[in-house]
Amino acid sequence: MARESHLFGGLQLNGGDYRVIAHSFRPAQEDPDWITSRDSEGAVLLEPPRPQLMRHTIKVRVVQQPTADAAQGLIAAIVDRLGECVLQPGGLPWLWTPQDTTTPYTGFVLHGQVSEVPIELTGDDAGWLLRSPVVVLDLAFAPFWQGAEIVNAVSVTSSLPAFTLTVEDVPGDIPALGRLIVTDAAAKARRHLEWGGESRYMNPALGLLLDSDSLSLTGCVGTQTTLSGAYDPGASGNSIITATLVAQPQAVCATGPQAHIGSFRVKARVHASSLNVRLRLAYRAGDNPFGETDVGYVPPVVEDGFCEVDLGVITVAPAVLGTQVWEGRLDAYGAIGDVLYVDYFVLVPLERYGKARGIYTYQPGMLVARDEFAGATAGSDLHGRTPPLVGAGTWQTAGAATDFKFADGPGAGETITRATVSDSDVRTAELGSTSHTDVEFGFDFRFTALASGYLCGAWVRYVDASNYAQILVIHDVPAWRVLVLRTVAGASTAPLQVNMPAALAVDTWHRFRAVVFASGAGNLTLLDPATGAVTGRWFFSDPALGTGGALASGKCRLVDFHFGAACARYAA
Repeated sequence: MARESHLFGGLQLNGGDYRVIAHSFRPAQEDPDWITSRDSEGAVLLEPPRPQLMRHTIKVRVVQQPTADAAQGLIAAIVDRLGECVLQPGGLPWLWTPQDTTTPYTGFVLHGQVSEVPIELTGDDAGWLLRSPVVVLDLAFAPFWQGAEIVNAVSVTSSLPAFTLTVEDVPGDIPALGRLIVTDAAAKARRHLEWGGESRYMNPALGLLLDSDSLSLTGCVGTQTTLSGAYDPGASGNSIITATLVAQPQAVCATGPQAHIGSFRVKARVHASSLNVRLRLAYRAGDNPFGETDVGYVPPVVEDGFCEVDLGVITVAPAVLGTQVWEGRLDAYGAIGDVLYVDYFVLVPLERYGKARGIYTYQPGMLVARDEFAGATAGSDLHGRTPPLVGAGTWQTAGAATDFKFADGPGAGETITRATVSDSDVRTAELGSTSHTDVEFGFDFRFTALASGYLCGAWVRYVDASNYAQILVIHDVPAWRVLVLRTVAGASTAPLQVNMPAALAVDTWHRFRAVVFASGAGNLTLLDPATGAVTGRWFFSDPALGTGGALASGKCRLVDFHFGAACARYAA
């Protein structure tokens, strides 16, 4: 270019009414944090130092104007841009194209001010009295210049649970900023993305997914078998490693020698017959002794279904002598007879790491059924009641018509109650007969004592006795669990089953809110109805609940089931 360009938030400072007559800047300087001691020589860095701000000093002259007011107005335009810097997240862009180059550089001004306005009669800074003033700008920039965005033509389409994309010959002197675009082409309601990047020690020949066929069983109790739903691209199809557990830890399988370098988060896809199972990753680099990761032994998050378990972080340094190698081993234990299946390991690089989750925005819909049980006679039956408020049809209960009765509940006005001991089957109550796709179902519940088992919740998307989905809160001595169970053609699977972090209090009202969307995703929220505080929230998704699935629409039912000692339960 014939002249340098300085474009500041859309204001050209070296053309038209302005001229840049001097520009100097101090590149971002690192501020190392040293650890020193009187008992050691020299010092060591606490962590890699990070660069601070770039500092720019720019002298700008206003081209002579017909009036002094016009000249001052042009200075005011610069001051306006400086004020906008602190109001914009990330600052205002400054586009600089140095003279005789075609490469623009973009910096981001985080803060700026006019540091000097010379008022002189003679010399290089003269001009204030000639309607051509000079101002000196002191600017604080983000640490680095950015070049133009390069659109990489490389893309990957894959059905694998984890896959890699290699971007080569990235220009620049520091780790690049990037924009990752991921499109899910499958008919799934997935709203979670996890990614990791590596460059310093990257070796494209090393796989980041170790499936069951590539894992080692030498010295381990695991054996190769098959299981429906397992991942395996090989000829054997659905192959998986299995082991029957005991109360003492056993080595189930191993990675065998691997040559990765760096830090990785290791995740395993497993299928456990019980939430009593515990598993960990033990690993070593080179000839070092085995040690476990930072998380130790962890439980699966789903009972009798596939789930991903975070086994913690491994760090493997480059070998100084000998062969670069590390190896890991999956140890597990549980109740005698518990069965663990191991499908694969995924190594997520941590040189650059992130997660993205899509959270559904709650949007209330139309109220189609509601009953506050007002005006009901204590001791009468719920079955056949027509709600006096908003309603759709009458209450219909499964099992005996006397299963649910009205009562003046403790501290919550009118309620329905059950006190049956050792139910032979779940008891449900349905209001209305309309099927829905997007649905929210809620109630408040309370129990007087819990010596053993109890569950409550909702059947959502109820189609018939062989096709429905349940969202349940379960008390199994001594633990509380959340269970999402969907049944299609009589066969049940659990998209979600987790232990709750804390027990629900006795003789206290709890609010149950289950939401299922037409996409197949849903959530359960437990709240304190008095304060609105959230005591627990869990998310799930299942294609059977989505559009085109077997449970794409259905009715809602209140569920109660007790299988232990005497306990009064209330719902409001």
